[in-house]
Amino acid sequence: MKIALLFGSFNPIHEGHLAILRYLVERTDAERVRLVVSPESPFKEGRGLLDNAAERLEAARAAVAAAGLTVDVSDVEFHLPAPRYTINTLRHLQKEEPENEFILVMGGDNIGSIERWYHGDEILRDFEIWVYPRPGYDASADCVRISETMRCKGITLFEDAPQNDISSTRIRESGRRVSNPRPSAWEANALPTELLPQRECKDSKKNFDPSSPEKERKRIEVVAAVIRRGDAIFATQRGYGEFKDWWEFPGGKIEAGETPRNALRREIREELDAEIKIVRLLKTIEWDYPAFHLTLHCFLCTLRSEALHLNEHEASAWLHKDELSDIRWLPADLQLIPILQQLLA
Repeated sequence: MKIALLFGSFNPIHEGHLAILRYLVERTDAERVRLVVSPESPFKEGRGLLDNAAERLEAARAAVAAAGLTVDVSDVEFHLPAPRYTINTLRHLQKEEPENEFILVMGGDNIGSIERWYHGDEILRDFEIWVYPRPGYDASADCVRISETMRCKGITLFEDAPQNDISSTRIRESGRRVSNPRPSAWEANALPTELLPQRECKDSKKNFDPSSPEKERKRIEVVAAVIRRGDAIFATQRGYGEFKDWWEFPGGKIEAGETPRNALRREIREELDAEIKIVRLLKTIEWDYPAFHLTLHCFLCTLRSEALHLNEHEASAWLHKDELSDIRWLPADLQLIPILQQLLA
């Protein structure tokens, strides 16, 4: 049986997702369509509109049922060990269901970086990939490039698939909660007005103001290593959670009793099995996510040891000045890119 798989955290699931599912069911030769919900949350602790994995799973099932779609909603990744790399889930499904052929469905904003994923070459070689277009991305060029330069089982771009500019991130940035996404919203083929993305929503990107009358939100303080080698900067791609496949600088949370520099050295050992030399503090970024305020200390670093091993991320890349804007950065990390482009000029 040919089964199309659409992965994601679906935080929250919205009409854009349902439109793609509807297209897969009605317009492709997939015998079954399966929505694979990831259980993890952004930044390992941060929460989005739906407070936990169980809520997101239930919301996805409710939305699919309300839309009248013959789609299976899977919790398979809830039962797999972290980090939940896509290749590991695909291999698990192959082992558990050897009679089925699995097809990976992804957006045009992701296909361009798949060769950098954790074992992305295996995904391309062993699994057929279906790509749906996303506004602002030239998926056609990426599909051609990858097909010509990588060993691929098959890449198909559905150019007539619906393009919807709604995103879960922008819905969350609207500052609203989704507690019960029930039929009326989905049957109307749109989100409730109060949940529509706000293109000029200043509150979602403002600097933190301790005197703000808003209710106090959770604060998280983290460190990041901007590792430079010659004229290139090291970047890592997330393999889990809300921001799966987005790019960031390696690092993590400052533990109690740690200085930022000591925390950064520890995090790089844990994430990359590497030793670094901290050169200087580049910038401290203050950023409001929907459920918490992030303080991100970014340090310019060099490597003391050449070998790097990805223990938590699915892919990595050394990026030159002109490449820094070619990938999808986490919102807070993105604020550092102009500084790095000047640094590498």
